[in-house]
Formats: sequence, C-alpha cells, structure tokens
Amino acid sequence: MAGVVGCSSSSPASTGAASTTAPSGSSITPGSSVVATAGPFCTAWDEARRAGAAIDTAGIDPTVVKAEVAAALAATKAAAALAPADFADLAAKSVAQEEAVVALLEKYDYSFAALTSEEGKALVDSADYIKVTDDRNAYLQKNCGLAPNQTTAGQAGVVLSPGDDGIRQLFQLLQIGGQLDISDDQIDCLVDALSGKISDADLQAIGANGSVSDSGTAAFVEALSTCGVVPTAG
Repeated sequence: MAGVVGCSSSSPASTGAASTTAPSGSSITPGSSVVATAGPFCTAWDEARRAGAAIDTAGIDPTVVKAEVAAALAATKAAAALAPADFADLAAKSVAQEEAVVALLEKYDYSFAALTSEEGKALVDSADYIKVTDDRNAYLQKNCGLAPNQTTAGQAGVVLSPGDDGIRQLFQLLQIGGQLDISDDQIDCLVDALSGKISDADLQAIGANGSVSDSGTAAFVEALSTCGVVPTAG
C-alpha cells in the first residue's frame, strides 16, 4: 500500500506524482523480462501508489478509511497481476504484506492506531516487511522511474480534517511516521491542549506545506511542553 501503511518500515506515505515510464538511461534493455509490460505495469503501479496515497486524505472516519484501504488493495492486486517474471514473486509478497495490514486495520475498526499498536509495530518493523518494501521500491525505481515514497504529514498533499479531528489526525500521522515519539495518551493530551487554539486555516496550511502562523506555533510549543512531548531530533 503506497499510503500510510505501504512503506512505513522506511518511509511514510507519498502523495507526489511519479513518472509512469522508464526514465532516459534506465536499466531496461531489449530482451529483458520487463520490456513487454513496462508501460502497463509501471502505470498500474503508479496508480496503486496514488490509491494508497489517498488514504492520507481520508481523515479518521472509519467508513471513509475502509473504502480507501479497499481501493488501494484492489489497485495493488491489479498492478501485481501485470508483474513481469522477475517481479512476480515480489508482487505476490507485496499483496500478502498489504493484506496483512488491511486485516490489522480491520481488527482495529480502521483506526490508524492499529499501526502503532504492538501488533502493528511487530508487522511493519519485521525484517521480512522491510525487505519486501525496500526490494519493491528499488525495483520500481530502477525499472519504472518511480521514486520511493517520501511524503508525510506536514508536506504537500495531506488534507487534515477541521477542528479536533484534524489535530488528532496530524499527531497520529507524525506518530506513525516517527517524527514524534508519542503515546496515544499524549495525543489525547495534545488534542485537549490545542482544542480551540489552532484554526482550521492553520491545519490546512500544515497539511499543504507545513507552514503555521505565529500564534499557531506558540500554541503548538505550549501544548508539546504541557504534554511532555520532546520533538525527535532531525
């Protein structure tokens, strides 16, 4: 899954556009197994990544998240069906990996807290999960020009809900992406501390480009201090 869950072992969700054809100077050569399917396969995988990225804008409504997750899984299966011979095994593993994440989300009623649970961490931090993710990223970058996903909350393309829901969504995304080492209780504290102090305009600006007004910055600093949150270095 190319959104919140797909690359969480090494890089969070992506919303940026990616090339759908092999770039000039690509390693693809006549006679290689990917040549016959490079166009449809790469395009399908780009679409799968876009479907996954849509999860980042789904907010926290379980019904909406469920629909976006189902669409992302369907897109991944469609892309995997076009896999060339040298990617077939990795495609199957990618689908299985995504199905495991979907099952975990379903268990937690499609709350992203699933990914920060003990089960979620065990899944996405496992050596097998990381290897599949890294190998898939390397293959798609080499053969399709699809760069590894890099975008997270606070970067272009993340749409945050208004009010307290948006504040919670922001910190859940930062928690999942590793930008903040925070517990669910601390997220509750941050939502309470920032409720009514962060405008919807500030939330949308944070989602669009990471910017925030001076008053919003002051409110965030105070809330982090109140809730005992220490920003992650770097």
